[in-house]
Amino acid sequence: MHMRKTCISGIFFFISLFPICGIGNQEQQDGEGPLNQEIMDNKDMEESSILSSLEEWTEILGMGIEIGIYTHLNKKVASERVWEFIHGIGWDAQPDKKGLLLHFYLDGNKPLVSYMLVPHQNLFNKKDPLSNKIVPDNTFVTVTMHALVFGPLFRKNSVEDHDLLKKIEKIISYTTYKKIHNEIISEQTEEPIPQSLQIISIKVFPFYMIMDVALPGSIVPDDKTLLTLSGNRMINLSLIPDKGTITQRWIAPGNNKVQDKNIEELKDIIRYELGAFLENIANKSVDPGTEVARINVLNTIIQKAQKNFKNVDEEKKYISFILRLLALEQSVGQAYGFDYGDMFPDYEPKITPDTILDYRPALSDIFLQLPKNTLVNLKTLILLHEKYFKKADNNHGNWIHGNMILGAPEKEYIPSDDELILCEIDGRIRNILLGTEVQILKKYYKENKLLGKKIILVQIDIWHVDVMGSGRFFYSGSLQREKFNLGDS
Repeated sequence: MHMRKTCISGIFFFISLFPICGIGNQEQQDGEGPLNQEIMDNKDMEESSILSSLEEWTEILGMGIEIGIYTHLNKKVASERVWEFIHGIGWDAQPDKKGLLLHFYLDGNKPLVSYMLVPHQNLFNKKDPLSNKIVPDNTFVTVTMHALVFGPLFRKNSVEDHDLLKKIEKIISYTTYKKIHNEIISEQTEEPIPQSLQIISIKVFPFYMIMDVALPGSIVPDDKTLLTLSGNRMINLSLIPDKGTITQRWIAPGNNKVQDKNIEELKDIIRYELGAFLENIANKSVDPGTEVARINVLNTIIQKAQKNFKNVDEEKKYISFILRLLALEQSVGQAYGFDYGDMFPDYEPKITPDTILDYRPALSDIFLQLPKNTLVNLKTLILLHEKYFKKADNNHGNWIHGNMILGAPEKEYIPSDDELILCEIDGRIRNILLGTEVQILKKYYKENKLLGKKIILVQIDIWHVDVMGSGRFFYSGSLQREKFNLGDS
């Protein structure tokens, strides 16, 4: 894959990521919609003093999702981030527990959909107060290092909004590492399973474990023992009887471990810088759709946090997390040795050589009529070369200002059809000349009166750039010439 590198503030990145769209131009009436200045500036400030470390990490994740929304869906979707008592997720929690609700609005005030981030904690089956039946959980997304993610919630069913809802879902999946965090890494527990526990199945993921237990014949141990089996991950425990209702609950690791001072300082740095960036977005003093603005935030966090990383692996882990929080992926991530394609799960890299037909498919019918690159066709191909060499000389391509946002060079050459046909013909001639033994070639030259003939073969470079969220774009260089003396081949 050919991509053009640019350097900003000491970080190399590929111009290949997202369509640029500016959130800074969103119009909003005073007091209208969910993102009025009072909510953006004061809501979380008032609650920040009562948030635990786990809740603060959860809030950071919510900030990252907001930045992703602003980056990709500006002028369409606004968001509101607010701590509320846990509801709507299909699970019950302790009455005083809260989750971070992310509300998304269309055109600033039309409710679209919501998601909830729940800091690691115990959750219990929710029962319908009328039927007393367990409410199924159809909203689980994933479990991150600090939170359970649920959604979509309170979704407004509208055919027109379907694509928008899918884009929101994709942004949240990316920011929360859904694809990675929902990959099974083992089907065995960390410690031996007690004989009193009749296990039906075990599935272990990076930050949670699903454990299905047969109730008949089982004596379920206490939560502490179960958490030892899970390696101190969140546990989704299902107790399955022979008959009747399956009961489920989430079991959370205890929060009594000593907090790492360096990581706590890192958390405060990230939270402050993301908060400041979101405030600048609200004030319309920064455009998050401009990748440079988000890279500047990344640089600031890294510069402030250098002393907080114990080793290179820890630094890479947290930089990876920060990249996602700032909606920065392949373009910046590859500069740090990362590769994040999973925001676009349908994306498949092109592994075949880039060709002229990739660049201009409309020439396929003409190319099908050209002689194949075998020695028997060499003379015919040389005659076609002479014909199109003259046509191309009289029908040059043009230089234009390239769209660098889509990966084009600053000065982009657009070749004419005649130039591209000539390049295809000359490519076939070159393959014959370079792929045939010299003695066989000389014999052919003598038989076809080509010995000593001089020929200038033309070629052109074709490459592509994958712009995540926009598509695949093909580009060409200018024509290059190479002299061949058929007597010397």
